[in-house]
Amino acid sequence: MKTLIISFAVLVFSFVSYSQQENEKQLRPLKNNFSLELDFIPFSQNSPINLNAFRGRFFFNENMALRIGFNYRHKKNQYEEPASVPDDVMLFDETSEKYNVYGISAGFEFHPLKSKRISPYFGLDINYETKSSSATFKEYSYEYVYPDNYIYKLHTTEIENAWGVIQYNPYGYSYYERAYNSFGINAVIGVDIYIIKHLYMGFELGLGYNSITYKDVEIKIDNELDKKFPKYKENNSGLNVNNAIRLGFWF
Repeated sequence: MKTLIISFAVLVFSFVSYSQQENEKQLRPLKNNFSLELDFIPFSQNSPINLNAFRGRFFFNENMALRIGFNYRHKKNQYEEPASVPDDVMLFDETSEKYNVYGISAGFEFHPLKSKRISPYFGLDINYETKSSSATFKEYSYEYVYPDNYIYKLHTTEIENAWGVIQYNPYGYSYYERAYNSFGINAVIGVDIYIIKHLYMGFELGLGYNSITYKDVEIKIDNELDKKFPKYKENNSGLNVNNAIRLGFWF
């Protein structure tokens, strides 16, 4: 990880040194150019490049750009554990949990400064995100039958639109992987720093409003409805800070 960060720093320094010799070249995008960017997180414990989200821009001219973004996340847990049955029987309980998140955003940017290397901007962004979640648990139970026999039964619990119970609240149990639909609107401000032609880095923050509607949760045991929790909505507003460095290319 440290080697990767050092290599990136050397690369950036090389780009900056090289660009100082090419002042006559155009560094920033103009009319009909595109840009594609992703998040660079140099001190992340995982990958320093976030491949779950992409953003693109189309420049109508040097000052105005249309922006669009897409993000996707997926997680799945699947494992087996020995069932709590007599030791001479090899049966396994099964757990399967998963979620998928899809999001899309669109907006515009205005770049008022005609600087060659630094381009601050402000704009507006609208985003929509949806998350699906589900879980299935298969567990064995047994019943003793005199004199020394057992009857084994497999029970299946299915949870739609959630998994991972935390605590009980007025809307039912609280799940940290509950499915939802989210809509938001943000006023954004940021800056692009052009290192060499076709390569830039940047920062951005926003101030906006977000509305999240959590979906109905249904729990079925052996294919029969056991519990159902209704959907509910929460709204929040405030400052949105992107802690990552925006790393982009334009062409």
